Amino acid sequence: MVLATPAEFADRLTERGQQPVPFTVLVNSSYEAAGEQRAGSFEGCLSVDGWQAVVTRPEKIKLTREDDRGQRLVEEYAGLGARIAP
Repeated sequence: MVLATPAEFADRLTERGQQPVPFTVLVNSSYEAAGEQRAGSFEGCLSVDGWQAVVTRPEKIKLTREDDRGQRLVEEYAGLGARIAP
């Protein structure tokens, strides 16, 4: 899987206190909550047009992954990054 915040959204996310996500390759990834704080927001299904629900997820996560070169990395993501990385 790959992740990336489109460049045109990065400034807006930063202004809102969110962490833009750089181009990131996720191989053999796993995550765990990094703290007790949770946040809910609407999420949709790309396969079913118009289907949305409020989903509660950890506000911060610790992500363990390998990159495209097989290097093992452990990183923390917060806000939007914590929602889209898992």
